[in-house]
Amino acid sequence: MKKGTEKWLIKGTREKEEEEYHHKREDAHKVIGNKKKIYMKNVIESIEDDQKNNSTRKMYQNSKPI
Repeated sequence: MKKGTEKWLIKGTREKEEEEYHHKREDAHKVIGNKKKIYMKNVIESIEDDQKNNSTRKMYQNSKPI
């Protein structure tokens, strides 16, 4: 095979690998983002419940930064 053809083939496979990596990374960010939204929703709900039940101490403990 000619050297130019070999370089072209190698470059093409690297681009495909980078593209696949990019897609996997995007998918991972989506999953992490969704889990974070669910977690934050649960924390907010527990804080609201504590406020309704006049559990001030527990409310502030739940609202601490992580």
